[in-house]
Parts: sequence; structure tokens; C-alpha cells
Amino acid sequence: MLQAIRLDSGDMLDLSRKARAILDEAGLPEVQIFASGGLDEFEVDELLRAGAPIDAFGVGTKVGVSADAPWTDCAYKLVEYARRPVLKLSTKKQTLPGPKQVFRYRDPEGSYLRDVIARAEERSPDSQPLLDEVMNGGQRLRPDATLEELRSRFRREFACLPERHKRLRTPEVYDVQIGKQLEQLREKVVRQTKERELSSATESSAPVFLPRQGG
Repeated sequence: MLQAIRLDSGDMLDLSRKARAILDEAGLPEVQIFASGGLDEFEVDELLRAGAPIDAFGVGTKVGVSADAPWTDCAYKLVEYARRPVLKLSTKKQTLPGPKQVFRYRDPEGSYLRDVIARAEERSPDSQPLLDEVMNGGQRLRPDATLEELRSRFRREFACLPERHKRLRTPEVYDVQIGKQLEQLREKVVRQTKERELSSATESSAPVFLPRQGG
């Protein structure tokens, strides 16, 4: 028996209202709506004040950490299946398709200029690729770096980040771009995905004919 549905991203107020309407129209007024996804007490209060038809909230990240100990959200996203690039189109959770590489460009003194997210098979001789293979076939390819090695690397790389990006107040946002080939692939996969959705919707709405009984 279906007891509840879960909303975990997007416009919670709008989605909860639409979900409630769908459930009620389907004759399922007893099915509840549960919301989660980076919520805190202020967002919960705002949703309740707005009349969101949400029965329960899941608050995790911002209960397990404090404001002065920032958190990092990490999630696994599928980018390729059976050698076919795939992506996610959910509101505020869109992803880029296919395996990738990140190229870092520097000025003649070694300071960071920009990063470019590109397709994994691309090459950029004037930049530094940032992603390395660390595991293959379930086996680690090299040992972990020591704590001192990590500290040294941080000090070296942090010194290469221009001061305008490190200001405590109103820092300048570092330039991260999407490569041309990756953007073209994204547009292609989005178009193909929407075409499949349209085709599927058309097929599901086609009339169904049954053989006449006793004829």
C-alpha cells in the first residue's frame, strides 16, 4: 500500500501543490507528501507559512553540521550508459553528459586564469588536465598521498589563485567554462531525450482498439 511520496529537489511549494492535486484526483487523499533535500528550519517555516501541502520533512545535512563548519554535497550522477551519453534534466539538478576532463589554464607566471570542463577525449596542449585515473578494475592504481604531500600541494596551488578570488568580502568568481564540444553534446542529448519523451507520450495517448465480442 502506498503511504507517501518523496520530493527531494526543485520548487517544493509548486511541486507539493501539483503532487497533492494529482494524488487527490487519483482518489488517494491518504497518501502523504514527504520533502527533503538540503532543507533547514527557515525553508521549512517558509513552506509551511506558504501553505505547502507537505506532511513531513527530512532534514539531514544541516542538522549534522554547524554553520561554521561548511558542508559539501556529493552525489553520484550517471553520465553514460551502454556507451550512450546520458544526462539529468530535473529543475536545478541538470547535469552534463558523458565522461569529462577539466583543463586549467594559467598565465606565464603560473597564476590561474580559468578552468574549462570538456569531454574526456579532448586534448588541450596549452593547459593542465586536472582529472587522473585512480582506480581501474576495482584496483587502486597508486597509494594515497601523505598528509604532508597534501599540505604542500595546497600551499603551492593556493598561491597560484589570484588574490581577487580570495578576498574575504566580495571575492571575484573564478572563471569556469563549458567546452564547445561538451556544450554541443549536451544540446544533442537534450534534443534526443525530448524527442524520445514526445514519442513515448504520443504512443501512450494513441487509441486502443479491442476485438468486438460475440461478433
